[in-house]
Amino acid sequence: MILHAFGDSFVSGYQDDFIHILGYDPGHGMEFEEREEYLKYNVSFAALIAKHLGFKFKNYAERGSGNFPQLDKLTTRLRAGKIKSGNIVLFGITTPIRDRLFFAEDVKIHNEELSGPILIDRELITSQRLDKVIDSDYFYILCILEQLERIFGIKIIKFNLFGTPPPVPYNFINYINEGTLIDILNDTWGQKIKNQYHTNIDVPAGYENLYTLKKHPSIEGHKKIASWFINNVKL
Repeated sequence: MILHAFGDSFVSGYQDDFIHILGYDPGHGMEFEEREEYLKYNVSFAALIAKHLGFKFKNYAERGSGNFPQLDKLTTRLRAGKIKSGNIVLFGITTPIRDRLFFAEDVKIHNEELSGPILIDRELITSQRLDKVIDSDYFYILCILEQLERIFGIKIIKFNLFGTPPPVPYNFINYINEGTLIDILNDTWGQKIKNQYHTNIDVPAGYENLYTLKKHPSIEGHKKIASWFINNVKL
């Protein structure tokens, strides 16, 4: 059995305190890259889950990634047969503001020559309701993941990493939507707490050891998240 993990820094096990303390330049140098691989396969909650279950493990998460690049990675590997029927996928859904909303004011949204929309329906931009872009992207992501489960015969555990996700008035299979990883860390699961972007979170007193300087899950935080999944999610 192989467990495959997708997501952003919360899934990769990224520890920004390591960068600040030792003065490394993120994204440059072999030392950082080697450290990042170590964190993916030894510190991340996904790695700890795989170890507990006795599964082989692949971690495709990338620091700062949006959802669609991770969908690309997942789809490419499914079509190539690198993720096979019967495998389990953990897909951490990051904030949708990293998806099409990131380009909402970019001129490339519209084809200047044909005056036609390319990336986003013009009405979503001109209505000044950019939250509709977030809602659409979030819904697309969940729909695509569910169809990939059906087509390729795999199980995809879908969950939210941080930030309050848009409401989804539909029942999706294998979708854990009663909170985010922040709620697991803060013991607020199921309380419908509105969480901010992770760097803006107010860490409750007594929970500081579960976070890094930039409020990623710390090593202890990843252990807590892994324990929660092991005890609460049927893998």
